Amino acid sequence: MATAPSKATGSFWTINRSLLVVGWLSLLMAALVGNGIAIFVNPFAAIILLPGLIFTALLAWKPRPWVHLVAAILISLPSLFVLAGEIDGLAEPVRGSDFITPVFILLALLLSLPAGIAGFRAGRKGVPQPDLKSGWRSRQGTYASVAILVALGAIVTSWVASASAGELVSGGYDFTPSASVSLITKDNEFAPKGFAIKANTITEIVVENKDTAYHNFIYKLNGKTYSHDLVAGKTTRFLVLVDKPQTINYICKPHERDGMVGIYTVQ
Repeated sequence: MATAPSKATGSFWTINRSLLVVGWLSLLMAALVGNGIAIFVNPFAAIILLPGLIFTALLAWKPRPWVHLVAAILISLPSLFVLAGEIDGLAEPVRGSDFITPVFILLALLLSLPAGIAGFRAGRKGVPQPDLKSGWRSRQGTYASVAILVALGAIVTSWVASASAGELVSGGYDFTPSASVSLITKDNEFAPKGFAIKANTITEIVVENKDTAYHNFIYKLNGKTYSHDLVAGKTTRFLVLVDKPQTINYICKPHERDGMVGIYTVQ
């Protein structure tokens, strides 16, 4: 007598294939949040995203055990590589996209690697893999649900924190500064990269962040470090007062390695 197909074999969308797809989509979202549509013309982004996409799509044609494992590796290794340079962003939710990017990368890693290993082991043993519906009720589904919910909660928290910080950045003084200098940040660069102010003069620095990413303006003066948040899409104002002529380096800490640095001269 023929038996009805089990829930483990009645659907193409097994829990492991589904989580590998979501893992790759999380990596794509990280790239979009961090770089916008520029990823579509960025060779580095292609190296990061395309191999995982190819093998994740290959699961639709040949859902072999080794394809599960290779897809997981090609999603996880780039995630680890990129996360190493973005991990600092997790310490400050107010940094907006610089916080959300590593959250998506971490989610890609947490979802894809266990799913790839589970799919590989089940295939090698000939064990049917749970379909999407029954898989979500398993321990693996519970783990994935918690990871997704925590990531979404962190992203919403970052949006709220970033928006709240932006409302407080407008600034305002009870007197008129003696001088003012304006800069912008765009494409992870300061413009201009250098400017001059006068010694013993209260000078207003106005920085408009035209990027979608969080930046900051950090410099050292007389052995003390000063830091000002540059919230995405907002204008930040602060005052400086330097007592003698000198040159002072300023940086954006999250993007210093990208060349986001400058020098201002005190005359």
